[in-house]
Amino acid sequence: MVDSQNIRKGMGYVLIKLAGAGFAATLFFCYMFLSSFDLYLFSHEIKNPFFWIAFFGVGILVSMIIDRIAKYYPKLEIVLYLLAGLCLFLPIVWNVYPLIAATIGLICSLLFYIGIKLAAKLNAFKWTFAFTPILFLLLTIPDFTVKKEWNTVRGDQSYEAYFSYFNGEDHIPVKAKKGEKITIYIDFTNRNGGGFGYYLIDEKNRRIGLSNEEKSVLTFEAKNTETYMLIITGDGLQGGFEVSWKKE
Repeated sequence: MVDSQNIRKGMGYVLIKLAGAGFAATLFFCYMFLSSFDLYLFSHEIKNPFFWIAFFGVGILVSMIIDRIAKYYPKLEIVLYLLAGLCLFLPIVWNVYPLIAATIGLICSLLFYIGIKLAAKLNAFKWTFAFTPILFLLLTIPDFTVKKEWNTVRGDQSYEAYFSYFNGEDHIPVKAKKGEKITIYIDFTNRNGGGFGYYLIDEKNRRIGLSNEEKSVLTFEAKNTETYMLIITGDGLQGGFEVSWKKE
């Protein structure tokens, strides 16, 4: 029979690890939001599976390994956390921002370490940060797109939109039969220097193409008979865009 005391001890240990990861992730996500104050951008950024795997997958696993090593070499505990942070973040953007990656890794690993120590001593802290990340997951559900003075003109194989402000995304369905070659023409009107782009997905949310050119042409061959979705993105954009497509 399994000892109930060992079960409670094991659950408490896991909660402490979750709280440490939750504390580090919460501060990291808050920093991301404060950097832009853009709910649409933020809700999409935190969907990145790397963050969740890093904090709640690899982070917790490495922390458990460090616990075993620290039993024999307790003075190395904090050093091992810092090294783990470097090893996790540094390879991701080494070629572009090595110093930034190193700093992020060190800070996140240190926050993880602090979170674990506080969770082991403060019950309220442990329960709060073990479940706080659920709130961030809930933020990925709503659509925070903002459209002002939005006007559209739809045709059988065309779509136009004009607006005074666009921050978020707009979806344009493109129906295609298997084997058809589809060519999509996109022309943006940018009146204020805002950001924009587009990408195409199939019914399984797999990306077909991606471009950020101001006047672009996207060509693809339909692998299945289905409705593909062209997603137009705007980042504080004023102006409009015109989309048309032909099938061969």
